[in-house]
Order: sequence, then C-alpha cells, then structure tokens
Amino acid sequence: MAVTDRSPTTSPKNSRQANRITITEAVTKFGMSSSAIRRLIGKGVLKTSEDEKRRILIDEEELHGYLATSDPKTLSANKNKIAGATAKQSAGSSTSTSELTIELYGEMLKREKELNTQLQKTIEDQKRELHEERKRNLELQTELMTMTKEMKAIINNESGVLRTLFGTLKRDKK
Repeated sequence: MAVTDRSPTTSPKNSRQANRITITEAVTKFGMSSSAIRRLIGKGVLKTSEDEKRRILIDEEELHGYLATSDPKTLSANKNKIAGATAKQSAGSSTSTSELTIELYGEMLKREKELNTQLQKTIEDQKRELHEERKRNLELQTELMTMTKEMKAIINNESGVLRTLFGTLKRDKK
C-alpha cells in the first residue's frame, strides 16, 4: 500500500506543497485517467498526503519522474503527457525538471544503442577473425599431414637404399 502522509500541506513538515497536486489536477495536466493514477498510488509508485480539505495529493515531480522513466515502449506517450503538463505550466518558466529528465533519458537510450552497435561490430569482427584463424589452422594441418607423408616416403626410400647397401656390404664381406 502507498505511504500516506495525513498531515495538511500547510504544515512545516510538508514544505513542498507547491509541487503537490490533487488527482483531479493530475488528470487534467497529464491526460491520465484517475484510475491509472490511483493504481500508481496503490502500487506505492506515488506517495500521497492530504490537504486540509482531506483531498488526496500527490507530488507532481514524482509523477513526472515516473512517466519519464517508465517502460521505453510507452515513453513517447509519456513524453506527450509530460509535454502537455509542462505546456500548461506558466509560460515564463524555464525548462522543467521533467523535460530535462526526458531529454537525459533519451540521450541515455541513444548512447545505449550506440554502445550496442559498437558491441555488435566488435563481436562480428571477432567472429570473422576466429573464422580466419580456424581456416589458417586447417591449412597448416593439411600442410603438416602432406609433409609427414613425404617424410615417411623419404625414410622408406632411404631405408630401402640402406638395406640394399648393407646387403651389398654383407655379400662383399663373405
């Protein structure tokens, strides 16, 4: 179950009240259903508190962070929700934390793709080198076998010549 802070947002304990919004405000800003937000609260993804009217409040930046780092398959939809919420914020404000989070996440994904591409290239290069080494080893084995056969033939010829010589020498001695 989600952590709930029942103290009113005006208490000194909750100094971040400017970032706290109601579920209805989150639905409007982010274009999400209230049930989706309540599911996130139920899963413990979003922490809640209550205001003096006992309305449930969530941290807007926490919701931004969740949307920016959730499943990559839903990232583009989440970017649209965050962008919509950011557009509804004051026009004069500078780049929000959520936009920076999305940008950094996008850069991280891009870098991960680059690293994966480099890794795949390295693997392919190593496979090619290994194939060439195996091919060269097979050629050397074949050459060695040929040389071994030739050496055996030479030894057999020389031993035949030596037998003939020894046979001739033995006869000459007698």
